[in-house]
Amino acid sequence: MPIIHADVCLFDLDGTLVDTQYASDCAWSNFCNRHKVDPSEIMNSSGPGITGEFIRKHFPSLELGSDEAVQELEYSVAYD
Repeated sequence: MPIIHADVCLFDLDGTLVDTQYASDCAWSNFCNRHKVDPSEIMNSSGPGITGEFIRKHFPSLELGSDEAVQELEYSVAYD
């Protein structure tokens, strides 16, 4: 991976500059499919909140610890 030198970094966490909704929807759908959960149930119930809490609520039998599940999901948003 190349090293980038910068004087300033701008983080767009609310989708104002870059619309990440499609990437987020794809990541959630892939995550659900990997864990045998119907994506439509999750997509219709998503809302504001903390990802780890959301995963614990909607994936109670998930064998991964919630921290690992959050990392898996965040990696999927960025790289899948």
